[in-house]
Formats: sequence, C-alpha cells, structure tokens
Amino acid sequence: MFKKVPMGVAALTFLSQEAKAAKTGFRPIEGSNPWHKPASHSTWEKPDWKIDYFVPNFGVDHEIIDSKTHMAQAEKATGHEMRASFKPPPQHPKDYFVPNFGPDSDVKLTQDHIAQTETDLKTKWNPELNPAKPPPKDYFVPNFGVDRDI
Repeated sequence: MFKKVPMGVAALTFLSQEAKAAKTGFRPIEGSNPWHKPASHSTWEKPDWKIDYFVPNFGVDHEIIDSKTHMAQAEKATGHEMRASFKPPPQHPKDYFVPNFGPDSDVKLTQDHIAQTETDLKTKWNPELNPAKPPPKDYFVPNFGVDRDI
C-alpha cells in the first residue's frame, strides 16, 4: 500500500497541523503472534503485579553525602552560604525617583549643530515626523513603443 508513496508525502502527513491521533480498535488475530492476549481491562485499573510491597531503606546515597560534603567545603572556602528557595523573588520596585541630569552631552552637541546649520542656511529645520505615504498604485505609464536598441 505505501510502497509508491514518496517519503516527503508521508513526512508531510505526520508533520502537518491536521495530523491527529486516532484510537483504533485493532487487535491481532488470535494465534498470529506469541504475545496475543484477549483485551479485558486496563492493567492500571486492576494491576496484575504485586503492589504495596516492602521497600528496604539503605540510607542516603553516597553521591548525595559527597555532594553535601563538597558544598560545605565550597561554602567554607568562599565564606558564603549557598541558599535555595522556592519563594517567588521580590517584586521590582515601582514609582521610584529617577533624577533628571538634563540632556546628554551628545544630544546637546547635536542640538548646537542643528542651530548653527539653521543660522548658516537661514532656514528652520522641521523634520517630518509622520510616516511616509505608500507609493501610488495603478498609475498611468506611457508606452513609447519598442526601444531602438531592441
């Protein structure tokens, strides 16, 4: 069935946004494979393995003990205690005072240059702060015929 389907089509089918998983009711034919068992119920609902069994406690793993030892040595060497917390960090301060030191020296220098140029040219520079209009569409283009070179 899929022998003639290009790999790209199969990949596109699986990677497209329209691909969705669908539950099928397929069960292999009894006796067709060695692991066939008739479906009855979910094993998670009624597990067929032992549950609530005893688990021995062998204590803390040696890697955890080593990690704690190394952390204590690092804290002692740096003179700083490492702390971790799952508390949310403090909020960013709001409505705080921001001093106004006046215009930056580059801004002041640019303003001086603009003023000097306006004086030299005897005109007032008024930059257009509105966005440019898009170019016109569907305008007349004259036809002068075929070019001589062609």
